[in-house]
Formats: sequence, C-alpha cells, structure tokens
Amino acid sequence: MRYAEVLADSNLLPAQYRKNPANVLLAQELGDALGIPAIQAINSIHVIEGKPSAGADLMASIVRRAGHRLRIIEGQDRDGPTVTAQLIRSDDPDFTFTSTWTMAQAKAAKLTGKDNWVKYPKSMLRARAIMEVCRAGASEAMY
Repeated sequence: MRYAEVLADSNLLPAQYRKNPANVLLAQELGDALGIPAIQAINSIHVIEGKPSAGADLMASIVRRAGHRLRIIEGQDRDGPTVTAQLIRSDDPDFTFTSTWTMAQAKAAKLTGKDNWVKYPKSMLRARAIMEVCRAGASEAMY
C-alpha cells in the first residue's frame, strides 16, 4: 500500500491514478493477474466509466504472448477509415476470428463526437477492433 501511495503522488501517472492509491493498487493487482509489471499495468489499464479495462495495445500483447496471431488491416470505405482485426488461435489455426470497425458503426454507437474520436478516428477504430476480437477469440488470455 505504501508503494501505491508514493506512486499516486507522481504527476507522471495517468489522471485516473494521480492522488488515488486505491486505483494504483487495483491496477497493480490486475497487472499481477495478467502477468505484467505494475508500471505497465498502470500505463495500460484505463479506467473507463469507473471500470478498469485493458487498453488495446495491452490486449494485443497479451494475446500474442499467449501464442495467438493477431493481424490488423486498415482500409477505407465511403464513410472514412475502417480497421479489421483478425485473431488466429494457436490451438485452432484453421479458424479466424474477425472484427471490423467502421466510422458508420462508430456513428451508430454515438462515439464519434468524443474528443479522441474527432482527433484520432483510425486509432479509435483500431482499438475497438482489437479489443473486440481479443475478447471473442482469446478471452482466456485476458483472465
């Protein structure tokens, strides 16, 4: 707990952890469960609407570390960028899990008005596709 208290005093931490040692401790515990160092957990586990969630890059690295293959394919349609994530499990290489995110889907989900979606639409589509395919195809790696 003392370690979490000292870290929480740092202004170099993401906002959800500053001055909040309980959140730091929770991220450390989640990192331990995922087999990643505390500092990686603090920087890669985001608190979204009060719930801790692994970021897309963390999910991708955990899934790849588990031996699965993850491919990201960027494209374009009439509404803008598209991103497709494909996951091929190491124990079932003949099946491909696929998730595609488009700007039309993001608009339908009422995501496009948010600041990060306005500034970085392709990155946000990429994150959505990765998280969706990892949860569908390799949920055991995430627990």
